[in-house]
Amino acid sequence: MIPEAWLPVALAFLQNPEAPVACTRGPAQATDPLLGSDPRGPVEPRPNSMKTLLAPILLCLSTTALATPAVDGDWVPDFDVAQALVQKGGAHEGKLLLVDFTGSDWCGWCIRLHDEVFAHESWQVAAAKDYVLVSLDFPRSAKLKAEVPNPQRNAELQAKYGVKGFPTILILTPDGEVLGRTGYRAGGPDAYWKHMVDLRKKGEEELAVNRKLVATLSAAEGDAWVPAWQAVVDTLRRSGADRPGSGLLIAGVREAFVRDPQNELGLLAQAVVVSLSIGQADAELLAAAIHVDPKNEAGLREHALHQLVQAATTKADVEAAMPHIAAFHAVGKRWNDEHALKIYLLGAYWAKSILNDLETAKVYASHGLEIGTMNAEYRATLESIAKS
Repeated sequence: MIPEAWLPVALAFLQNPEAPVACTRGPAQATDPLLGSDPRGPVEPRPNSMKTLLAPILLCLSTTALATPAVDGDWVPDFDVAQALVQKGGAHEGKLLLVDFTGSDWCGWCIRLHDEVFAHESWQVAAAKDYVLVSLDFPRSAKLKAEVPNPQRNAELQAKYGVKGFPTILILTPDGEVLGRTGYRAGGPDAYWKHMVDLRKKGEEELAVNRKLVATLSAAEGDAWVPAWQAVVDTLRRSGADRPGSGLLIAGVREAFVRDPQNELGLLAQAVVVSLSIGQADAELLAAAIHVDPKNEAGLREHALHQLVQAATTKADVEAAMPHIAAFHAVGKRWNDEHALKIYLLGAYWAKSILNDLETAKVYASHGLEIGTMNAEYRATLESIAKS
């Protein structure tokens, strides 16, 4: 059963199917007052085990960024401070960002990567020439948690870049575009540096291609615009959201929201479908999905809402999502029982534990039970709320 102490500001650390090269967050520890259960569940469902749903809860306290961060081989613990250093006018303008998403006191593969690669002077000297190093830590000990400058921002970046396991290493442009993504690799500092050089080279080539596609779209007029847009859509559909330049492609796809707002050309619907297929989740996409599929006859409204609630990390996110859950409930049509179940499960839990709306919570819990689930602890949670 989900503990009542579950804090309103939470982020599920999603399981990484590629283990052992990356650690996953694993079950919460009952002895840690900041940990609790999150009913969103893992990417890889394991029936009848709520333990797979347990995730750490980040205490989102804003802290002042370091005014004079250490650089030149040292790791900067604040992403925004590091990004300012490499952008125009910054002290390290022209360098890239090397971002390490790590669990420094619990993730075995993170510790091995540090000891086998990052701690070596040869790697540090090479990296300092080209990168500002950023360490975004998700520790477990109270002492290390207190040293993280901005845990809420780290959680936002984890969600933004789709980080599902630790360590995840990103090579980013000053603007935050991903050039490369990797994790632990055996072989030591020299082999890892060669891997990074190759990764960056391929990433820069792919980014250049995608920038050209987007530039062609921006310059297109009249009848030339739709073919140029279609090329961007097709590329994004093939490559997904994690490839270099994907942020540019996503923005290009979403131009259909403005160019074809009534879906007269079918572009808006296509933009919604491809955006959902790569895991996009925000209010703008949900609004477009509702416009295209208001009665959920194609499941687009449900899919977009499911992704939105799964991505909620703050109380504000929850408060923004609840009216959409109510509207979805009023439509009364389900498309995918798994998606609908998660919507009702989260809606019931949030209504009771965060918004103190027991009546709504019981309605959503009853509908979740009506859908049914093989997960015993999902069912126990819904039954507990329904009987409250």
